[in-house]
Parts: sequence; C-alpha cells; structure tokens
Amino acid sequence: MKAKAEILKYAKQYMANRKFQRGYEKAKDQDMYFRNHETQIILFGGAENMLKRYGVKMASLDVEKMQAEYDAMTAQKAKLKKGYQTAEKSS
Repeated sequence: MKAKAEILKYAKQYMANRKFQRGYEKAKDQDMYFRNHETQIILFGGAENMLKRYGVKMASLDVEKMQAEYDAMTAQKAKLKKGYQTAEKSS
C-alpha cells in the first residue's frame, strides 16, 4: 500500500504541474518562463522521474482510476483489520 500511495502522490504531482512543463516547452523566452515557474517545473520533472522508476507509462496515466483503486484497498484494509481485531478479542 505504501508503494501505491507514493505512486498516487507522484501521479497527482505530475498531472498538477504538467501544464507548466508544456508552457515551458512552448515559451518563446524559456529562461523567463522557467524563472517564473521554477518550482512547478522541477516538481513535474521529479514526479516524472519517479513514475518512470516505478514503471508507470505516462500515456496511460489515469489518476482518478488510481485513486479509486487506492480507496478500495484502504477500505479492504480497514475491513480486514476490523475482522482481525474481532477474532483476536474472541480468542
């Protein structure tokens, strides 16, 4: 679950800052654009690198689907934890 949470974090960061990277690529004065949006561009690059390390393909990145899967895993974990605690109390 920790790996999924980290991938989800980087996917959200990637999507949130992608517009700044695209703007940088299209800017006539890239130096000025970079100075104005340095943080967002660096965050985008870092998120992109981490997603590549995890083997996530950028073309098929679907943050909403990933969030839904993570939420389902969290719900399943809570259910299992509750069942475990109930079983432990009855033992």
